[in-house]
Amino acid sequence: MPLRCAVACCRSGIHPTSPSSPDAVWITNAVLNRAIERFHHVHSIPCRRLSSCPGPIESRRRLGKRHMTAILPESRASPLPWTIDLPFNLGEWSWEAPNAPEDRHKKKLSRVEQLIRWVEGPLPQDDGSILAPTPTTPAKTISEAQEVLAEFGDALAGVNGVQTTATLNGICKPYKNRLLKLIRSREISLDDLELALDPFDWRIREKISPQMIDCVHAWYMKDIVLAIHASRIVPSHDAYGKEFWERFFDRVIALTPQRPTFSLFQTLVIEGVQKIYFKTVPDYYRRLFQANIQYQASHPNQDAVRAAEDHASLFSEVKFFRKGGLVVFCDELIESCLAIPGDDEYRKRIGYHLLQTLAYIGPLSKSTFGRFSSRINGEARWTKTEAFILVRARLLSKAHNRRTVATYYHRSLNLRAGNHWYWLIKAALGDGASRQHQNLRTLTHSCNIVGNLDLLLSTAARMPHGGTLLRDMLIASRDPHVAVAAWATYNEGRERKAKWGWHIWLPYIRALVEDPDVDIALIWEAVDLLPFKSIEKLPRAYHWEGIGDRMTLLERMGDWFMSRSGVTPRQRLRFIERCIAHGNVAEGPMSKRLMANLAKLVIRDLEEGSLGRTARLQYLIKMAELHLGPEEGEKVRHQLEGWRWVVVNQDFGAMPKTNFNLEEELDELSTEMSEYQVRQEIAGGELRSEHDAQGFGGG
Repeated sequence: MPLRCAVACCRSGIHPTSPSSPDAVWITNAVLNRAIERFHHVHSIPCRRLSSCPGPIESRRRLGKRHMTAILPESRASPLPWTIDLPFNLGEWSWEAPNAPEDRHKKKLSRVEQLIRWVEGPLPQDDGSILAPTPTTPAKTISEAQEVLAEFGDALAGVNGVQTTATLNGICKPYKNRLLKLIRSREISLDDLELALDPFDWRIREKISPQMIDCVHAWYMKDIVLAIHASRIVPSHDAYGKEFWERFFDRVIALTPQRPTFSLFQTLVIEGVQKIYFKTVPDYYRRLFQANIQYQASHPNQDAVRAAEDHASLFSEVKFFRKGGLVVFCDELIESCLAIPGDDEYRKRIGYHLLQTLAYIGPLSKSTFGRFSSRINGEARWTKTEAFILVRARLLSKAHNRRTVATYYHRSLNLRAGNHWYWLIKAALGDGASRQHQNLRTLTHSCNIVGNLDLLLSTAARMPHGGTLLRDMLIASRDPHVAVAAWATYNEGRERKAKWGWHIWLPYIRALVEDPDVDIALIWEAVDLLPFKSIEKLPRAYHWEGIGDRMTLLERMGDWFMSRSGVTPRQRLRFIERCIAHGNVAEGPMSKRLMANLAKLVIRDLEEGSLGRTARLQYLIKMAELHLGPEEGEKVRHQLEGWRWVVVNQDFGAMPKTNFNLEEELDELSTEMSEYQVRQEIAGGELRSEHDAQGFGGG
């Protein structure tokens, strides 16, 4: 069909159909109209060859509403009437309908029409149709990616004497850039991309160490992941499928565990599969951690500093931890690592690097970390160097401002200088003031789990303002045993032991009083309960379990000691008396709860019937008059005299003890029941006779 002017076609209502869009320059009608208007002011109207077939961004169903016009290549003008700047080179148009075939509106055929078409049979094939291209075998065609890979392999095979990763990376760079260009333009097949992931064959691996090759290989695959990410039309587009990414993860985990490998893994998670329909299961992380643990444990010469840096590089690159499912993940990691076969020395190395891996997991709570530590190592203790590395790892994972901590943190790895604990404490104090207590709690708790608590406390005592630092550790630890150790370290070498205020010990006093293994004398030696040396009342924000003043604390101490096990009544009495004495120093109202506990102990002693009851009664009355006043003392005297009169007159002590026999009691009970039934029958007969006599008389 001859081509017509677009305007004439629209006016006449004739809409010719074209099998395909012509190869031409496509512009919008608005641009064409503006160019024609500018041209008409200077030149006469030229003859143009235009087409009205559907454009590259037009729908075929909007045939009468064209907004694009094709300027055919045969169209000529002298001089050139207008100039249109195009930002890119035009290739062949690959026109696509705006709707997929399955989404288009199609006219449904009726049953009669379907029957007629079935009777008529299929349409005859046109002999002039285009023949399908003859498929070629893969052996006859070599893609551009395969050519690049072949040249890449030959270049690597000719490498000799490479000493650095930078040199090897420079050899790979030209071929890598050509492959990345094919990936970004989506001109590489899935099979070719699979081959491109590992261009290092056996010819190069025989000449260079695996660690160096895996380092360059990790850089190479990281660039491939970034190129795949850049080639996507939308972030969620995936042109390679789930199996390809699974094999990609397998390749990454098989590399030597080092910083480029960890960076590649994180890039693969974030840029590679985060936006697409592919779930990064925790098993990939578990396999990566286990591979790193086995790699570190397999070194014949264990270097604690190098291993610590490798573990730190892993967790500086790989970040995925969330609290949901974290304990389950750690349990699976522990089970898989402890199941690795080997001798005792190798399994001990596995346990050490496993615990160091867990120490770097920041969201792991202190109690959970302690439980995992006892599960891995049991009751055995780590060496001083191992314990220090574990505490150091735990501090870095829990520190809030890592940049500030890092200024002192890396100095602590100089183990030969002997001041590594000093720099570790400086790292904990280098954080913000609001986080210093959290860092000190991490240090004390970790040392209490893995050992070396005495080294930590002794180092803190030798630092400037060591006493204040030890008190801060006592407050931050939240552990009574660590608190006692900090106080003992402070008083080490002192003839007269110093006491710390009761408000500092407030969270730990109950545990110390109720613990039967703690010497009760330690409480009076360490806790300052005198009013002129300690605070009388605390602000509301610092109350603990309702305790805000010194007298309330003494009351609770008496209650706690009354429930302590393994203590004689005399020890309880002496403790209550000492609490009353400390309360009396303040010259305020005495606590009635303390006096009630004292009375309870004295009366319990009186009930045993020992000698000296009169002296005890007089003692209790005297204490009540002294601390509660004469009126309360008189009330106590009256109550005790009444209680004593009852005891003396009824003489409960002279009564014989009853012996209980179950069979005799049952026999007596059955006899009494039978006698009761006989009496009931006799009484019933008498009532019936009286009733009959009254009725007869009335008749």
